Amino acid sequence: MFTLTQLKSLILHGGRLSGLETLVLAESDFESLPESIGELSKLTYLNVSENPSFHQLPKSLSKLKALKTITLRENPRRDSTSS
Repeated sequence: MFTLTQLKSLILHGGRLSGLETLVLAESDFESLPESIGELSKLTYLNVSENPSFHQLPKSLSKLKALKTITLRENPRRDSTSS
């Protein structure tokens, strides 16, 4: 495994990640997830734990019919879903 401690930007614009099943964004210090996450139709596991600035889940999360587990622990600013 490798670490990306010096990574400043990761842009997946136009990327096709429809086969993605696991997404771990723990300890990443971001505020929210993009609406486009709803396009990850095969996603079964999502972990957004330990992001102190994280505060909302997009409505598109409801499109993820395969999603079995979502982990949100230790996100002190978390609201339910965006309006």
